Amino acid sequence: MQAIGNKMDRLEQLDISRCRSVTDYGVELLFSNVNKSNKNIRLKKLAVQGCPSIGEHSTTLIERKLGLTTPLFTKYLTMNHFL
Repeated sequence: MQAIGNKMDRLEQLDISRCRSVTDYGVELLFSNVNKSNKNIRLKKLAVQGCPSIGEHSTTLIERKLGLTTPLFTKYLTMNHFL
């Protein structure tokens, strides 16, 4: 996850919905370098709906890192509203 996070400034879509073992810690690793390197996130679509181990902490982290003004309602939401 951290390796993917290191390339976050180049990604426009990311689908981790089939990664059933992704946890809150994995989401933290994904976004760990975003603020440190002042990278602009170009992510327009993030799918997390199949990740049973991602909790509210992770959705809050994703909201904050992506600068969302409206909360993600559940982990089943695919963030298409960036398009």
